[in-house]
Amino acid sequence: MNSPLDTHWRVVKRVLQYLIGTMEYGMYYTRGQFVVVCYADADWASTIEDRRSTSGYYVYLGPNPIAWCSKKQGVVSRSCSETEYRSLANCVFELLFASFRNNLQVMALTDVLKFSDKDNQGNVSE
Repeated sequence: MNSPLDTHWRVVKRVLQYLIGTMEYGMYYTRGQFVVVCYADADWASTIEDRRSTSGYYVYLGPNPIAWCSKKQGVVSRSCSETEYRSLANCVFELLFASFRNNLQVMALTDVLKFSDKDNQGNVSE
């Protein structure tokens, strides 16, 4: 930001105060089996104004979360299945990105456990 306003500085100050106040909290990583597990879900046409869906996912390496996301999809989906499939596709993309970024060396996507609340998305994604 080239010229931050007072509101930006207030937000930065609030974030820093939050971080200072929560120093004792943290994420604890434990040893576990090297299994990548992905949970994905979506809410079809949840926003009334533009009918775009909200999707999200969690990626675990053993018992430890390594990636997560929740956001509104960029396009309007025509069905619940399409919405769920887009969410699962975003999760798989995150797995590929994490594999390259962190050199996790996930052997193949078949070694990844994928979970979705719809059975047809699991069949389509395989």
